[in-house]
Amino acid sequence: MRKLRHLIGASLGNLSVVEITARTAQEQFLLRPDPEVNGVIAGVLARAANRYGVVLYGHTVPSNHFHLLIGVHSARQMKRFMNYFMGNCARKISGEKVPPKCSEPSERFRNSITTLLVDPFHIRRFVMRKLRHLIGASLGNLSVVEITARTAQEQFLLRPDPEVNGVIAGVLARAANRYGVVLYGHTVPSNHFHLLIGVHSARQMKRFMNYFMGNCARKINRLRKRSGPFWQKRYTHIEVAQDEQSLVARLDYILQHGVKEGLVHSPLDWPGLHCAHQLATLDWTVRGHWEDLTRKFRLEQAGKTVEDEDVRTEEILELQPLPCWEGKPREWIVEWVRARIEEIIKSFAKKKPMGAARVLSQCWSASPRRSKRAYAPQFHCRDPAMKSEWRLLYRQFVRAFRMAAGALATASDDFGFPQGAFPPAAEFIEAS
Repeated sequence: MRKLRHLIGASLGNLSVVEITARTAQEQFLLRPDPEVNGVIAGVLARAANRYGVVLYGHTVPSNHFHLLIGVHSARQMKRFMNYFMGNCARKISGEKVPPKCSEPSERFRNSITTLLVDPFHIRRFVMRKLRHLIGASLGNLSVVEITARTAQEQFLLRPDPEVNGVIAGVLARAANRYGVVLYGHTVPSNHFHLLIGVHSARQMKRFMNYFMGNCARKINRLRKRSGPFWQKRYTHIEVAQDEQSLVARLDYILQHGVKEGLVHSPLDWPGLHCAHQLATLDWTVRGHWEDLTRKFRLEQAGKTVEDEDVRTEEILELQPLPCWEGKPREWIVEWVRARIEEIIKSFAKKKPMGAARVLSQCWSASPRRSKRAYAPQFHCRDPAMKSEWRLLYRQFVRAFRMAAGALATASDDFGFPQGAFPPAAEFIEAS
């Protein structure tokens, strides 16, 4: 159980003096001193303390962590101060690209020291996180969702090898079977993944993803002998319309992975997890293993020799045809996938692939030199009329959610969150 943020002094009506520490991801020297970084940290610290009325008694910022000695009147005050301080430090230090031989801070940098981000991209990105609401599920149907998540620092932590492939497949199969999720397609490149799944509610999707991403992080961190954050941020989900054109387009996008990036000649050559390996044959079974670490720990504590077969079980998951293909025979789908793979190979024939051998030889702690970034669409829908209707339904949901959240914040009894919503956490209870 995580330590509760409770302050004894504040609960007794006094000022609480708190020492706070945090380390950078992988203990990298992200806070290494230089004039610009020093200015950013000092500016954010001063702004956060003034904004939330926090008393600062002492501080030090080595290259990979910091220590603060502060005085606060409540745990909520401490939480808001730290969220503001750490969030803005992370965004500003990771987002500023300073020329290596620049003696004076740039005007853009100087203006960003004590102001919030005003770039339209950042406003769109940070003002409000996309609500986990599924239009299809709210109408009583199965929602098809494409889900993506990237590793921390985009490192090649998911780089294929037999052990990592087995872990990811095992966790994926176990999570889908545990929460009743339908899997239509998947691909796992070295630094992110794509899943095409079917769920009946946003809560089912959330539980499935928490289990999948959490267990992958713990088990692969253990294999890599590393610690700290594994994923860059929370997963991105995009609901897919139920028409055939939209569904097939998303499956086709997943099938192209590995080839369009110039990594391998064919999707079937990818040495990691890829649904092409199953969909191009009549055997659509995804097989992996689950290692019971609790049982392993208990056996080790009892002084027993632990073999893999003592703590490992096989996990199996069957891929399902897209909802628009439910009535079609499996042989027809296999022929379609094989033909599409041939078209993909021809489409990217001009690219010289890196090859599976070079992919496997990459260091898992490395990152790509360049990374493509684009805005994720609100929905994947090829029908303009349906897309407009879904946007209207989503706006109505957001409006109802905001009204309920506003009523809750003002302690009004007249509030009710819309169906399919995750209500915000309960308000902080002040000490009497």
